[in-house]
Amino acid sequence: MKIAFPNIFTSFGFVAVQLSGGMLAYFSIDRNLFFGDLIFIGKFFAGLVILFATVITIMFLVYFRILFIRDHTLYSVKPFIFKLKKIDLTQKLKIKWSIWDVTNKISCRKISIVERKKHVIEFSDFEFENFDAIVNQIDKTGYNEERAKVDLYQAKEDVFLHTFTLFLLAFIFVIIVWINLIHIFHRIHIVFYFCIMLLSYSARTKRKRCRKIIKQQNL
Repeated sequence: MKIAFPNIFTSFGFVAVQLSGGMLAYFSIDRNLFFGDLIFIGKFFAGLVILFATVITIMFLVYFRILFIRDHTLYSVKPFIFKLKKIDLTQKLKIKWSIWDVTNKISCRKISIVERKKHVIEFSDFEFENFDAIVNQIDKTGYNEERAKVDLYQAKEDVFLHTFTLFLLAFIFVIIVWINLIHIFHRIHIVFYFCIMLLSYSARTKRKRCRKIIKQQNL
């Protein structure tokens, strides 16, 4: 059985938003944040963060899914809305590649799988870290021209982003180490170290993949 793992950066962003919104919601109740002495602009941004976290939570409940392949069948399960889709991978499938521009600086590859024009499953590397491993289990036709174009477009768009991310994470790492050496070590710093290592691994892997694709297709 092949299981799709959540995208590391997407998961980290979701957790960060939930922690921020949750903490502000707690303070708004426990410390009477919105009816206290906090200035209006502070109340406005606190409310905005709580609202944003609430919207993200609703979207998570609606769109979160578990994707896996078992016995030559692709399963897409949305547990919070009780929705199941499955596609028989032994049948003739229509596979379409496209680019999903999440922002002006972040581009994600998306694949649409159609079985007999009625069963459609779409997913992207914005959702899943091992996107390519899952796709390779589905698409047995090999590396086609459509996929090559999508890969090259994303690689050119994102290679700088991943490089910048690595430098930023290295800078944050140095700052935390400096705090530990000059001031004091706290157990919470272990969480920061773990997150930095995990994000660095993901960024380095994606940067390496982008550079490899650019080099191969520009020969």
